[in-house]
Amino acid sequence: MINNLFIPLVYKLYIYFPNKKILIRYINTKHRLPYHVVELRPWPITSAIRAIFIALGLINLFHFNSSTLLLLGRFSILLSIFQWWRDVIREATYIGKHTLRIQIGLKLGIILFIIREICFFFAFLSIFS
Repeated sequence: MINNLFIPLVYKLYIYFPNKKILIRYINTKHRLPYHVVELRPWPITSAIRAIFIALGLINLFHFNSSTLLLLGRFSILLSIFQWWRDVIREATYIGKHTLRIQIGLKLGIILFIIREICFFFAFLSIFS
């Protein structure tokens, strides 16, 4: 009975990790890979839906001078951001999925994002000068 339950799990893992060495390392190290594997979370889709509420709230504010939908959208997007970062912090501290290489990659990603925004800002300002 245990083999029948284990075979689909190994088959699903083999689809994601076709290299046998990576698959064995994945099973033996309790999900500590040298790269970040994103798990399925509901926060991207809920954030997108809540951003639509903000857009509809702005339309409602401009046409009907009512800000209730806008406030609801802003509150719900803040709630979604809080829950998303709560999961990221939980993965990093309690579960221990962020190895040193993953931490370096996340910091480098944030630094590159900031540099990209600075370059975009200077490119946008150079158009008008």
